Amino acid sequence: MIKPIRIKYLVSSHVGYYKKTLPIILPSLTRQVNAKNVLVTIGGGNESKEGHIMGVAACWVPYNSFEYSSLINFTESNNYECGFEFVFLLHDTMICGDNFAKLSSKVNVFCDVTMAHEKGWCNLGAFKVSFLMSIRDSLLLMKNITKNRAIELEGNFFGECSTYPDPSAYRLEDFCKSPYEGTDRCVLKFNSVDVIKHGSNDSERFKIGIINENL
Repeated sequence: MIKPIRIKYLVSSHVGYYKKTLPIILPSLTRQVNAKNVLVTIGGGNESKEGHIMGVAACWVPYNSFEYSSLINFTESNNYECGFEFVFLLHDTMICGDNFAKLSSKVNVFCDVTMAHEKGWCNLGAFKVSFLMSIRDSLLLMKNITKNRAIELEGNFFGECSTYPDPSAYRLEDFCKSPYEGTDRCVLKFNSVDVIKHGSNDSERFKIGIINENL
């Protein structure tokens, strides 16, 4: 019998909006993934502290590196010692579909990184824990990077990667009412892992970045 792969699911958020976003993504995730296998990292805080949100372990950290905050926190904490072979990285502005757990577990165990999209958009995907620990120093240098720099590095920072089956994405809507209040957002569906992303409310950046004619 093949031993199942142990995956830690990481969710990156920020002190300015986690109270709006986490109540939407966490139920979509924990209805199919054990809450003990989920860790939320909330960037931009004044100090480091730990707690729980909706039954999920959460860490507040005094830096903001956008989605990279979760990877930095993971490599700095003792979570990597808990027997997980992979971590799967999510943004808090994502929603997991009913097939997420099944699809996200189809990791290419022979590769360090398995991305949900062929171009690595959002860095959505699975990372081998041993690989993350090998680039720990490089990750630590990314504390408090700018948003533009974080976007530029998507799909490039981790080098060559494998992809999940059907590594494509498509627009569900150009702009729709934000589930988090505020400005309308673009909505993107990642087919390979059944994840919906409520994207940037900056239309030009979104068109240049994730939403483009090459998808």
